[in-house]
Amino acid sequence: MKYVAKKEMSAMDLMKIHYAGASNSTLKDYFRNGRVRVNGKVVKMPSAQLSTGDELAIGKAHLVVENDLPFELIYEDRDIIVVGKPTGILTSGEGITNKPTLHALVDEYIGDRTNGRGRAYVVHRLDKEVGGLVLFAKSEDIVDALQNNWKNFTKKYLALSRNDPPAEEGTVDTWLVEHK
Repeated sequence: MKYVAKKEMSAMDLMKIHYAGASNSTLKDYFRNGRVRVNGKVVKMPSAQLSTGDELAIGKAHLVVENDLPFELIYEDRDIIVVGKPTGILTSGEGITNKPTLHALVDEYIGDRTNGRGRAYVVHRLDKEVGGLVLFAKSEDIVDALQNNWKNFTKKYLALSRNDPPAEEGTVDTWLVEHK
């Protein structure tokens, strides 16, 4: 999203106008995570002064630059972490397999970054054979809030079919059945 300053003000003040319902700490995270750009340049200080006509843009997070993680890091802020789960790995269920689960890998990553003070909490799971985005919380309060409202979130799934479906579009309303 892009916003133009109509008068001199701080970057934070312009953010508050367009994100009126957001808390100050949430808006500060946008800056800290490198999501705020002014006239094309990343601005990390909420107090940065804008002149009339300056363009403030909100983009993707640039928080993490590690490329050697054992999972694909999609997004991270102080409350949540979203990772790409490849097929063939369990989301959670320590002790079920000798291989590390995605939860264990993300938990270790957060623990390493917080000197053992932080951890990952499983918000939802994907089956072992399914790849996709998995959301983890970084506190019990956040995982409870997300799980208690899970039915209110829209989830989208893409499935591949071996055969052509009977119609170009429609709804499948049935239980999935496990099959070898």
